[in-house]
Amino acid sequence: MNAEVILKKEKLQIENIPAVFYGEDSEKLYLFVHGKLSKKEEAENFANIAVNAGYQVLSFDLPEHGERKNHPYKCTVQNGVHDLTVIHEFIKNKFASISLYACSLGAYFSLVAYPRRLNFSILVS
Repeated sequence: MNAEVILKKEKLQIENIPAVFYGEDSEKLYLFVHGKLSKKEEAENFANIAVNAGYQVLSFDLPEHGERKNHPYKCTVQNGVHDLTVIHEFIKNKFASISLYACSLGAYFSLVAYPRRLNFSILVS
């Protein structure tokens, strides 16, 4: 019989950006950036896999998505890149290794924001 493992989740705000950490503290992080019409909680399935491989996962809501859906802050390339820069400033000294899993619109914003800053990237169209 397989016992279901409860995934640790910690919600937080990073300069007014709603975010969630999945998993126990680790030196390795996967930043999960969701796609259009999605939200930070979409990271949970990926987080189950990454946490079992020793990573912690951080996901956040892009502008006009998730908890920010009805906010006036628009989902533009400039605002998406700004948010990714804020997130990177928050995580860059907390982890020895930072990798990226990004989908669709999140992948595009990430490529613009992080041309050379990450250890490993998985981009999904």
